[in-house]
Amino acid sequence: MDRLAALEQRLAKGDIAPVYLFYGAEEYLRERALALLREKLLSPPALTWNYRVLFGDEAAPEAIVQWATTPPVGAPRRLVVVRQAVFFGTRSGISVLEEYFTRPVRSACLAFDTATVDREGPLFKALQAAGEAVEFTPVKKPLLYRWVLQAAREAGRQITEEAVRELVNRHERLTDLAAEFAKLADFVGPDRSITARDVREVTAPRTEDRIFAVLDAVGEKKYAQAVAGLRYLVGGGENPQAVLGLLARHFRLLILAKESVVAGRGRENLAGQLGVAPFVARKLLLQAGNFSMSRLKGALAGLLAAEVAVKTGACDYQTALETFLAGLWAGPG
Repeated sequence: MDRLAALEQRLAKGDIAPVYLFYGAEEYLRERALALLREKLLSPPALTWNYRVLFGDEAAPEAIVQWATTPPVGAPRRLVVVRQAVFFGTRSGISVLEEYFTRPVRSACLAFDTATVDREGPLFKALQAAGEAVEFTPVKKPLLYRWVLQAAREAGRQITEEAVRELVNRHERLTDLAAEFAKLADFVGPDRSITARDVREVTAPRTEDRIFAVLDAVGEKKYAQAVAGLRYLVGGGENPQAVLGLLARHFRLLILAKESVVAGRGRENLAGQLGVAPFVARKLLLQAGNFSMSRLKGALAGLLAAEVAVKTGACDYQTALETFLAGLWAGPG
């Protein structure tokens, strides 16, 4: 957020580069940077004739340059925004754009937006020489807390400290945090404070939270909950192979937890032995007690069989995972 504030200060002083590249994982800040350019460079009436949005995966480089070199109408400057400028993520150059960067038109501001770049690529280096490349990385938690409090003040809403912590713990990307806070503000309204319960009821849990909930359901032998969670994850676009891998890791940890207890190594050092947080170690111990050692080791073999079944075309991931769960709890152990 400091880089956004610095950009705003430069624009307020009239220090406007002819070419910008906004990149990085934090989409919300990239959007704010583009909004700042619109606000500082063009009055509302000038937007009609002097503001153009192109998409890098559709527009030809020649078309981008053509729009940038078109004289503005009734305003000192034209703003051309190129979204999804994916070509900055490759090592190959684009001669038309590189040539433009050597002599950019001063009556235009050309702004590119993309998530990833290749800093060693000729296109990135040419833009840096001509203008300004600003990276927007994920925001640290203390700044996210401050952002939520400021957003609440600006929206005329009250929010409890517990709700702020819950919201930030669920959404560590500012892009997601902004969307979920707006949802909360609309849901609660101005008449009462936003509480942690509101956050839990209204906002979506992180994908990681959903995955861990499925793992816990498996370890706790909650079949219906585990199957429903798997269907939600896979149906929602989560990589099923990654889910299978996390299931395998979970069972390996359960085996290690059970072995540690059987060997009498002590529960107090289990977290360090497993490389997990103490509360996770306690949870693993409880879940390991739900299975015999032979059943835990059989689960790893079952997951391997599920992956082989998918890769040989015998079934899809959803079917393989559900078949694995059905067999996991069949019979004693």
